[in-house]
Amino acid sequence: MNVKTFCEGAPFSYVTVYRLLKGDGDFSTSTLRAISDQTEGAVTAAQLIDRLERRHSEAA
Repeated sequence: MNVKTFCEGAPFSYVTVYRLLKGDGDFSTSTLRAISDQTEGAVTAAQLIDRLERRHSEAA
């Protein structure tokens, strides 16, 4: 499944997911929860937060 297909009907855009994957930007907890919900819990909001924190610390 590609990112565009993953985002169809979701309350977030594929651009948001691409930015998240790149660690580019800040995201609300509601967005992270919505992405987690779209994965049916396969990826938790906590895992997404951890990924973002690692990306930000690598960039610093």
